[in-house]
Amino acid sequence: MGLIFQVAATLALSSVPAEHAGTASGTYSTFEQLGYAFGVAVFGALAVSTMTMSLQGKVTDPAATAQTLSGGGADSLLAHTPATQRASLEHTLHTVFATGHNTLALTAGAVALAGAALVLWLSRPPRQERPTAADENTTPDARPATAAIE
Repeated sequence: MGLIFQVAATLALSSVPAEHAGTASGTYSTFEQLGYAFGVAVFGALAVSTMTMSLQGKVTDPAATAQTLSGGGADSLLAHTPATQRASLEHTLHTVFATGHNTLALTAGAVALAGAALVLWLSRPPRQERPTAADENTTPDARPATAAIE
């Protein structure tokens, strides 16, 4: 993201007149921070939801296990598991964690592609109508095809 932010800020500031640069900079910074906040919240909820669904039928409390796992608590989950079941639970937790992050990566990619398509669509130049043959003959500078008789 560090490679993108400088370019995005430059584009945002260069797209407005100099007298509005402060407003553009503030607006850009605000939306950047909102993107962080909402992105973490939405993708975090998606990860926990995906992990919870993947843990259904495998552990006694899938929601709590997913919350703990998403917060980096795999070791504490394994510490409270009987030794005979640790290897199986560890494999399950690794699989569920990877599944959750695969879902995040695919979703983020889809959102990025949709955003890119939206930007391309919104930034296209306005369509100019092509003059028709009838329009070409009625221009203000057009002179009659026949010479005036004197």
